Amino acid sequence: MRLEGRGADRPTFTAVVSVLQADGRWRLSLGILEEMQASRLEADIATYREAIKTLEEDTYWSKALDMIDEVRTVRLRPDQETISAAMEVLQTARQTAGARRLEEELSVLRLKDQDVEGKTEGLSDRHSRGILHEPVFVKGSH
Repeated sequence: MRLEGRGADRPTFTAVVSVLQADGRWRLSLGILEEMQASRLEADIATYREAIKTLEEDTYWSKALDMIDEVRTVRLRPDQETISAAMEVLQTARQTAGARRLEEELSVLRLKDQDVEGKTEGLSDRHSRGILHEPVFVKGSH
């Protein structure tokens, strides 16, 4: 399947990978991801996540781990949903050691996200009480 040269953008590639995931056609899905990279479009985390999900049906677990590593190599941050998708592939293939490793990573990621959420909630609470909008007085301005 060739999308290159047809005005295909990142959302189009991601949508095609998602459709292929629903159809269980992981080899074609990974080919689309390679075509995307060959056309110099950078895949985002959603594209990788959908490609990883295609691997679950055939329990091609080692490729799921390779893709998580590739996500890091291209300097993307795996999100909870992407790691969970890879964990499902590993669990389906009964690869408990790899699944545990990803589960530990997911736990750390959740803690980091909770920490960020807590800090953001504190900011929004201060904002709603008007603390962030206190007047600033400059010397000699009265």
